[in-house]
Amino acid sequence: LPVAILSTLYYYNSFNYVREQEIQTDTKYLSLAGQSIDTVLNDITYVVSLLEFDSFMNEALEGLIEESGNISPTKYIYLNSVWDNTSRALMAKPYISSAYFYVDNNPQFVFTTQGIRRTADLDDTSWLTSYKSKADDIFYWTEQRNLTGSNTAGDKDIISIFRRVPIFHNTSETKGVVVVNINSNYFNSLISKIPNIESKKIYILDDKSNIIYQNNADPYEMYLDSSLLQEKEFSEVKKIGNDSYLVAATQSAYYGWRYISVIPMSALLSKLTFIKKISIQ
Repeated sequence: LPVAILSTLYYYNSFNYVREQEIQTDTKYLSLAGQSIDTVLNDITYVVSLLEFDSFMNEALEGLIEESGNISPTKYIYLNSVWDNTSRALMAKPYISSAYFYVDNNPQFVFTTQGIRRTADLDDTSWLTSYKSKADDIFYWTEQRNLTGSNTAGDKDIISIFRRVPIFHNTSETKGVVVVNINSNYFNSLISKIPNIESKKIYILDDKSNIIYQNNADPYEMYLDSSLLQEKEFSEVKKIGNDSYLVAATQSAYYGWRYISVIPMSALLSKLTFIKKISIQ
């Protein structure tokens, strides 16, 4: 009897240890993934700042179309040069698929990572529909999108990050949007480094709690109460029907994105099967 009691105590102590280790490991790897994504967002912020504070860009944008209706060659060359340098900095990042820069006062043209293009010639325009449908006081948002068309080799899943751009000038400002498209495979590579990933459901939420990435079909709301999203870091055991899940989450210190991991308790218990067998003998 004493041996059975000791074995049972050892089993439960070991279970608590495994659970705490899982929480610490998940928090560590989710934080590392968050730091990598913060780097991506920093890159975007840097590019946007290059456009916002170019003292000549607003003037060039306003004067791109001459009164005759023709494109101003000098303005075009200047804008093409500025955007070429900007987009080159973006495309040097392996996780970026493409980028757009659109301004309201020249709606017939879009600055793309393939150069300045006519809006009517673009295959990908759902980002423009999204931009035009957003209220003016929404400056930053993200969306999951799928790229198709003649310029895309098959379907490509991407995460689009939108940032409104006021380009300041002495007398006015030009409004528009920068859209950076990130390969979804980049997120796959980040989470693949998390231990026991084959048993885990991973969710990435932006600062508005919009889902940015998930590796499963279940809504994240199944596994955590919305009140927990007010916490910077948390862990809990969530019971759903006859099953229990260990939920751990952490939040980016800079951009407010949240990283959530869900693992069935049965996956943790399987690690202790041999202890359980001993405890019931």
